Amino acid sequence: MFGFGCGCGSGDSSGRRETRREVITREVVLIPCQYCGGLMPQTAIFCPNCGARRKN
Repeated sequence: MFGFGCGCGSGDSSGRRETRREVITREVVLIPCQYCGGLMPQTAIFCPNCGARRKN
């Protein structure tokens, strides 16, 4: 009606809407805890295995 492209089918004869998808991939770097040796994310402050605070 107003030409804004609302997707209601008024100007589209196919009846389909185009959908775009974007895939975001993140890698989590794991480092060993200096106390227990368990792996923890590089961004973690505390070890999830032993609870020790990470050394800088």
